[in-house]
Amino acid sequence: MNCIDNENGLNGATASADFSNSERNGQMIETRSPEHVLEMAQLYKQCIREIGRSDGDPLVVFSEYCYRFAEMLGRFGIEKYGGDRKDAVCKCIEDLLPYRDEAVHLFSLIAKRAKSGALVKEVHHLFERLIPYMGLDEATLDSKTTDFDSYRFFVHELFLYALAVFLKDGRFRAAAYFLGEWYCVPPNLRRASGESAGFWIMMENCRSLRDLRRGDEPEADWYRDKLLRDRCSNRYVGLEDLQQADFVAFLRNEVDRFEADDRGDTFMPR
Repeated sequence: MNCIDNENGLNGATASADFSNSERNGQMIETRSPEHVLEMAQLYKQCIREIGRSDGDPLVVFSEYCYRFAEMLGRFGIEKYGGDRKDAVCKCIEDLLPYRDEAVHLFSLIAKRAKSGALVKEVHHLFERLIPYMGLDEATLDSKTTDFDSYRFFVHELFLYALAVFLKDGRFRAAAYFLGEWYCVPPNLRRASGESAGFWIMMENCRSLRDLRRGDEPEADWYRDKLLRDRCSNRYVGLEDLQQADFVAFLRNEVDRFEADDRGDTFMPR
């Protein structure tokens, strides 16, 4: 795969990992240790510096960032929040917003400046690390399980942003790689084929968010759609960019299903 960048100026962003605790029901619940916050912030800044340099070699530091990013995500289980399950899911999604923006900034830098396809492959590998957090294995087959809904929303959202960034900057081969290359997943993952799955594995429904829809709203995924729209305040991706990426993913999924003569479930663009 030949991924050639489009050179554009881009202002740097400051690290947004500026909190390690969240207030829940009058208590302070630790989500990340100060050491982990500092380590992530340093890796983030190193990635910005190395990707931005014409003679930089960002693969090693970006690979380490992706590894730590996936590790960090595991610290946001909703059991830390207490209280109502649905409220915990929504608050967890809210707390993950700064880390989404960090990652999207790096994706944007890669799309604009990185000449090597190795970084694109590393973004793909990042999602392979995140998919297991979605709780799609046989042990959580019960459709009433909502413990993983914050992860399901976050991984879906981050994938759409990654796709939107590369489409926006004309990196169509990179976008096609995300949609066409299969993802290595744990062998017990349902809806997967053996130890791999297509990008659609990241489009899992969130039952707790479906239950938050308005009584007069006919669309079951209204609240999930609302979250995607309301959270689209990122400086690198606009709402139209996100909608375009969502629709491209939908079309690609429909083509794949047609070619495979698949009559199973599909996902609809948001």
